[in-house]
Amino acid sequence: VQKYNFSGEIPTFTTNSNFIGYTFIATQIQGTLPIELSLSDRLEDLELYDGITSGTLPSQYGVLTKLTSFLFSRNKLSGTIPSEYCSLIRVNRMNFDGNNISGTIPSGLFLLPKLTDFDLSENK
Repeated sequence: VQKYNFSGEIPTFTTNSNFIGYTFIATQIQGTLPIELSLSDRLEDLELYDGITSGTLPSQYGVLTKLTSFLFSRNKLSGTIPSEYCSLIRVNRMNFDGNNISGTIPSGLFLLPKLTDFDLSENK
């Protein structure tokens, strides 16, 4: 869903969902990141950017081992990057630019074998 006038809370999907991608770009959908997304064993792309998503990055997303794209650019996210994200061995893009992320970057992120694009610019 991109650049539409959708509004409301961020929708969640259950484990029996056939979705492999979850993308919201420049919408008015708001709220915190749904922990229920961590229950999906099929999710490959998780992208919410240019929006008004708030809250912290859920550590539970560290179990999404099929993720290849993990993008949360230009939102209102705060807190630290959970060390559980060091388990995302298939991820090649991880971007959290334009938020309020702070703290130490887990060193294990730099050991992810497929990570080629990592962006934390414009944070605290």
